Amino acid sequence: MTRVEAAEDSFSRANTYFLLSWVVTALILVTALVDYRALRREVAVTEERITTYTGLERLSSMVATDLRSAIYVAPGYAGIEEGIEEIRRLRSDLLAQIVWMEDNYARLSPQLTTDDRKIIQPALTYMKSMLLLNAPWEGVSVPDPDEPHMLLADHVAGSYLTSETVAGLRMEDAARYLWLASLDLRHWSTLLKTHRNALVAGTPRSTMADDFAPIIAASKAPARKARRAQAASAWSDWLTSSFGSGTGTPDTQISEAERRRRQKLTLANSSQYLDEAIARRAELDLIQQGEATTVEVPVFSTPLQLRDAVVLAPWFLAFSSLAIMIYTRRGMRYAPKIADADTVVGKVPSFYAVYGANRVVGTGVAIVLLWLPSVLLPAFMWVVQPVLARGGDAMSVIFYLGVALSLALGLLTFIQIPKVLRAIDLGILVRVAGD
Repeated sequence: MTRVEAAEDSFSRANTYFLLSWVVTALILVTALVDYRALRREVAVTEERITTYTGLERLSSMVATDLRSAIYVAPGYAGIEEGIEEIRRLRSDLLAQIVWMEDNYARLSPQLTTDDRKIIQPALTYMKSMLLLNAPWEGVSVPDPDEPHMLLADHVAGSYLTSETVAGLRMEDAARYLWLASLDLRHWSTLLKTHRNALVAGTPRSTMADDFAPIIAASKAPARKARRAQAASAWSDWLTSSFGSGTGTPDTQISEAERRRRQKLTLANSSQYLDEAIARRAELDLIQQGEATTVEVPVFSTPLQLRDAVVLAPWFLAFSSLAIMIYTRRGMRYAPKIADADTVVGKVPSFYAVYGANRVVGTGVAIVLLWLPSVLLPAFMWVVQPVLARGGDAMSVIFYLGVALSLALGLLTFIQIPKVLRAIDLGILVRVAGD
C-alpha cells in the first residue's frame, strides 16, 4: 500500500464513522419521534378513560350497594333477580293503574268534594311523575321542581332490562331501578288496586282522599329523596361519559367504539374497564420510557430497546468523534507534504463537501455536520423522552455523561479542520466540489 493509498484509506474510515454517527442519530430520533406522536394521543385518551371509569366505578359501587340493600329489605324477598323483576313489573302495572284512575275516579265517585280531588289528583300526578323519573315524557307527566330528575330516560315498554345479579345490570337500568326502589311501589299498587276495584264495583270508598293524602309526604322523606338524588347523579355521570359534554379537546375525544361500550356499561364492567385502562397506562409508560420499542442500530449486532439505544448513542457519538480524529490525523500523516501534480489524495471526508464551493460556508458546514449529532440527540430526546430529562437514575447519569463526552470530543475534531482545509487549498487533497 502506498502512502497515498494509506491516506485515502484513513480518510475513508473517518468518513465512515461520520456517516455512522448520523445514521445512528437519525435512526434513534425517527424511532423516538414515531413513538412520541403515536403515544401523545393514546396517553391522553387513556388518562381520560381512567378518570371516567374511576368515577363510574365509585358510582357503580354505591348504586349496586343501595339497590341490593333496597331489594334485600323489600317485603317477601325471594332473590335478586326476582326483586329486580318485581320493581319492573310493579312500575308497568302502576303506570297503567294511574292512567285508569286519572281517567275514571272523578266520574265513578261523584260524591268526592273539591278538597278531596285537590288531594287525590296531585298524588296521582306525583306518582306518575316519579314512575317516569321526574322527567317529562310526551306530555303525560308533570315534573316536580323539588325532586331530582333523570332527563332523557327511555320509558318505552321493554326498555327496562333485568339481570340475574345487580352487578350484571346496565348502568342505565341500575340507575332507574335505584330511583324506583326509593318509592313505596307495593303500597302504591295495593292502594290503587283497592280503590279501582271499589270504583269498578260501584262502591267507591269514602276513605279515598285520606288514603292518598300521605303519598307525597311519605315519598319525600329525606332517605328516599337522597336515594333518588344518588340515582340521578349516577344517571347524569353515565350520560356525560357515554354521549360527551361537548367540551372535550381533540386529544381526548372518545372513539365511537368507546362511546358504544360506555352506553352498554354494566355495574361490573366499570371495574373491568378501569383495570384495563390502568394496565394500558402501564404499557404506555414502558413505551414512553423506551422499554417496549426496539431499534436496530447498525453498530450493534442485536436490536436494542429504544431507551438503551438512547443511553448508548452519546457514547457511540463520542467514539465516532475520537475515531474521526484518529483517522484524520493518520490520513494527514501519510498524505504528501507538498503538492504534486501527479499525486493527489482523494476520498476527503464528506463533511468537507461544501468547502469546495465556498470556503467560508464550507468551513461552517463542516463544523455543524461534525458537532450537530452530539447537540441534536440530547436536545430532541429532552422533548420525546422526558424520563431522561428528569434525571436522577443511573440511566440518565450515563446518558448525560455520554453527551458531555461526545460534545467535548466533537469540539476537539474542529482543531483538525484548518489543517485539512489548508491541504485542500495547496492541492495535496482533492477538492470535493469545484471552485
